[in-house]
Amino acid sequence: MKWLSQYSLLNKGIKQDLYKSNRTGHKVLMKKTKIQSGVIEVGTLQRLKGNSFPKLLDFCVNGEEMHIALQFIDGKTFNELKSEDMCPFTVNLVFLNALSTLDEIHMQGYIHCDIKPENMIFDSQFRVYIIDFGTAQPLDYQRVRDEWRGSALYMPPEALYTPESIDYRSDYYSLGKSLEHSLGDRIEFLSYSGIECLKSLCAIIPNDRPSNLLDMLKTLKY
Repeated sequence: MKWLSQYSLLNKGIKQDLYKSNRTGHKVLMKKTKIQSGVIEVGTLQRLKGNSFPKLLDFCVNGEEMHIALQFIDGKTFNELKSEDMCPFTVNLVFLNALSTLDEIHMQGYIHCDIKPENMIFDSQFRVYIIDFGTAQPLDYQRVRDEWRGSALYMPPEALYTPESIDYRSDYYSLGKSLEHSLGDRIEFLSYSGIECLKSLCAIIPNDRPSNLLDMLKTLKY
């Protein structure tokens, strides 16, 4: 495929490969996906602004697949947080940064719909990035039954019973469960307000979750 000739393969992965741009020398993550989810991811990343998500560099349709070239984020997924040496300050920093990154997506009018530890990355400074926007939806999207495509372990209860009612608070639940899983026993390092925040994120009833993250972020910062 001529389109790939501008990149040199560095490492082949299971779901995505690591390349180097022959033009810039920068590392590039190349993912291969079905056209439906590829179109969603490309469209979302074209609209999202900020540094908390991978930048879309290029894309190409090849038969029934789409190849997407993304900025490489040098970090680890939240599945590896448990092996990190983290003090209470760092745990609270990761928690705050995760909330801020999700809020950044919502403020730009999108729901991620598949928040889970594999889709969250932290770098050496514990900045948090969210990846994989193949199931993202605009906030005003008219959902129908059976349309939630997230991961079962972090799926909000309403996704099973009333998926047409899903909104930004569904992402809150998935984020809360992801943080519980990733931090493990170190949740006790969170401040009192952080623990209360986590409890509200994981509330079974959507109306018991935060109405927005802005006020909560202000509380956690001071």
